Amino acid sequence: MDAAVSSTGRASASSRPLSLVPDRRVATITFPVAFIPVQISFAVGLQAKLTAKTAVAGSLSLGFDYTRSVTMGVEYRSQWEEMRRVPSQTFDAFNTHPLRLSMTSETDVEVSLLPTFTASLWSVTDFLIQPSANLGVQLALAAPGCSGVQYRTYYGLDMWLSLSRIELRVPLTSWTLKLGGGILPWSTVFTLIGKTFPEYGSGCLAAPAAVAPTGAWMPGAWTSCNKACGGGIQQRTLGCWVSHGPREGGG
Repeated sequence: MDAAVSSTGRASASSRPLSLVPDRRVATITFPVAFIPVQISFAVGLQAKLTAKTAVAGSLSLGFDYTRSVTMGVEYRSQWEEMRRVPSQTFDAFNTHPLRLSMTSETDVEVSLLPTFTASLWSVTDFLIQPSANLGVQLALAAPGCSGVQYRTYYGLDMWLSLSRIELRVPLTSWTLKLGGGILPWSTVFTLIGKTFPEYGSGCLAAPAAVAPTGAWMPGAWTSCNKACGGGIQQRTLGCWVSHGPREGGG
């Protein structure tokens, strides 16, 4: 029997849009509609935003197993001339499963380029069209088949639409009427291209392998023989030089 507990945590953070090119008015169009002049102004700009998302999943398992085996039977021998019961044998085994902890993490780092296209009607309302080109890289630890950090690049495209305000100034007064209080500001987003991982944009940054220490045997000089004639003993020092210093031994 095994018992396992698993949990997943998620977190995300986004920077405020950074203005790369401030909004600039590029054109103004005026045309009559039922003898009423309609004026529409257009402005463009460019923004960038950085987003980071991470998810960490972990599991903890522990268990045991118990086995009980009983052997029973009967035996016949000619000297007995009868069947006799064989003494039963019982075998018990109790094993604990080691504690196992596994953890995986996945992080997305994404840069979004946001060109802005704003249309203003008589300076009364601003309608914003903002494509969002998303370029990112996904990093994963403990991914299958990768001993280090697995990376995958991706791209996507969203379209943001928003209507921020409707304000009317009353002529000959300092009053301003704000309309659409229960609806505005309004915004929505459409995904034109979902998160797409190209075929050639992934790999594995393998963890550096441990470098085995190198060394060599350094024999010393032989000592003089302890006997002038017959069986004698000579000794010398044999040193092992490794990367972290010498070790000595007799030989």
